[in-house]
Amino acid sequence: MDERRVNLLEMEGLTKTFPGVTALDHVDFAIPEHSVHVLVGENGAGKSTLVNIVSGAYTPDHCDAYRFGGHDVHLHNPRQALELGITAVQQHFSLVPDMPVADNIFLNCEPRKRSGLIDYQKMYRDASQIIEQLDVPINARWPVRQLSASDRQVVEICKAISRRPRLLLMDEPTSGLNSAEIERLFVVVRRLVKSGLTILYISLRLEEVFEIGEGVTVLRNGRKVAEMELKDTSHKELTHLITGFEIDDWFPKSEVAIGEPLLTVENLSNSNTSVPLHDITFSVRCGEILGVYGILGSGKDDLAHTLFGMIPATAGTISIDRNPVVMRDPARANAEGLGYLTEDRSRNGYVPLMSVAKNQTLVALKNFCRFDVIDYQKENRVSDEYIQRMRISTPSRSTVIKSLSGGNQQKVLFSRWLIADARVLLLNEPTRGIDVGAKVEMFRLMCQEAEQGKAICFFSSELDEIVGMADRVLVMCHGRIEGEFHRGRMTKQDLLVCATAAKRDRQPAAHESNSTQGAQK
Repeated sequence: MDERRVNLLEMEGLTKTFPGVTALDHVDFAIPEHSVHVLVGENGAGKSTLVNIVSGAYTPDHCDAYRFGGHDVHLHNPRQALELGITAVQQHFSLVPDMPVADNIFLNCEPRKRSGLIDYQKMYRDASQIIEQLDVPINARWPVRQLSASDRQVVEICKAISRRPRLLLMDEPTSGLNSAEIERLFVVVRRLVKSGLTILYISLRLEEVFEIGEGVTVLRNGRKVAEMELKDTSHKELTHLITGFEIDDWFPKSEVAIGEPLLTVENLSNSNTSVPLHDITFSVRCGEILGVYGILGSGKDDLAHTLFGMIPATAGTISIDRNPVVMRDPARANAEGLGYLTEDRSRNGYVPLMSVAKNQTLVALKNFCRFDVIDYQKENRVSDEYIQRMRISTPSRSTVIKSLSGGNQQKVLFSRWLIADARVLLLNEPTRGIDVGAKVEMFRLMCQEAEQGKAICFFSSELDEIVGMADRVLVMCHGRIEGEFHRGRMTKQDLLVCATAAKRDRQPAAHESNSTQGAQK
């Protein structure tokens, strides 16, 4: 790092252990003033533990020195950190949807009159001033519920800076945002740094690390392995530092013989989804990885939910092996051979306090029962088989899934549908919230199942992943399929132009007729 720049935060010999795990092992860490410093590492590398110590949520077992603003400090709780000028913007929003923006910004810190009542006039005036500083088109009186994801993220930032911090911790702030919203957020971040704020930015997306960061600290297995200026390293070198090994092929797509249509969708519509679906027609063949790409509000998530029976369709036909079926609920979808990997595993994917084995066998429990009694030996044997086959890193099958890294949690959920013998895999944002090494593992598993003749629907807002892994891509916008592209004959720009042009012009896209023809072949 540049020694001429003064450090706002310095920690030396930072150590923190949990039962059976050393989360941080004598880590030296520093953040220069008025900069965006990035913290990277695989899931389980110690990032969250370090951030929790900086914010006062955790107390380290050992620390040779902790200095903030040039002074020695001893933090024991988050309130002390807040008094020092350390605030955090969490990955998951902590806003009250039905309250106005201003009320959320000053929640529990409302300005008061002498009488003790809330001074709403001052609160709305102060909130408007904070919003104006960031130069974003948000009204302090708007209810949060009507805001986009990126606007809600900005409100979270406004809430944090209303405390007048010196150091802002941003934990995966772009999770769930599309490329345009991410760029807008970066404009806000750069404006904050220019105004004198220091930012510690935690991310799993290396492409945005290089775009927004100045310096970077790399953690691996609880130890600091590197600290440098981002201009002095490369994407490949940083990946090597994070994982400990070279990744030669980010997208290990194998050539597979494409078979007959397994899942066929004709004129599917759904007026009950958050984004109404209109006349969706396509098919997925045995051995095929079909990509479904769309930005926020495109309807791709709603399509996935409809296919799996989470929100039954209001019109159209879904067929398996050319036989029409009614996906009235997820249980029926599962019985018809569909499996669904959710876009939000922590909310509706796994049962946090259940073991790895129980989460794996949850939807196929009847296969392990005889006369309504569970055959635990068989269940354990199958669990061990898939733990080994899918390279799931866990102390044992009895370990609660909540304690695993994000990548290993995702592999447990993937194995759930293989154990249930699903023939059609609906994978919705399967790499969200997992590190670079786990992403490559997830792609390997997708290819492995395609080679076994499974039909895979890969729903993603990540252009690199869609172009790298899909045999064919459907582009969605406003609940419609706007275009179809084939492997080797598409670019990221092609997909993005198709997805965004439809927002500006509701005329059918040039590729739409190709999409319909491809589905009818």
